[in-house]
Amino acid sequence: GEMGLGMAPGTSPSITGMPGGGWQVAFQASDNTLWIVGKDNRGAMNLGMKPGTSPSITGLAGGGWEVAFQAPDGGLWVVGSDNKGALNLGVAPNTSPAISSFSAS
Repeated sequence: GEMGLGMAPGTSPSITGMPGGGWQVAFQASDNTLWIVGKDNRGAMNLGMKPGTSPSITGLAGGGWEVAFQAPDGGLWVVGSDNKGALNLGVAPNTSPAISSFSAS
């Protein structure tokens, strides 16, 4: 059903399954900030996003999640279980990063 959470126009949410069940969603809220909802319901992350871009989220095999997104200054950020923060790498204008996990099982 509807969650009653506003998203920024021109953006898309990202969803991932979680180890052990459940899901996580990352999206750009209507105030251009990153939100995380689902099994590990963080809500507002108090991190700005470049308007018109979308985050990408992945579940990690060992538990937890990781999100990649474009910050307001155009830089690439990665937050979550392995919270790297700003990676000091630029992202092309009007694009959104992708992220994936890897399990060598």
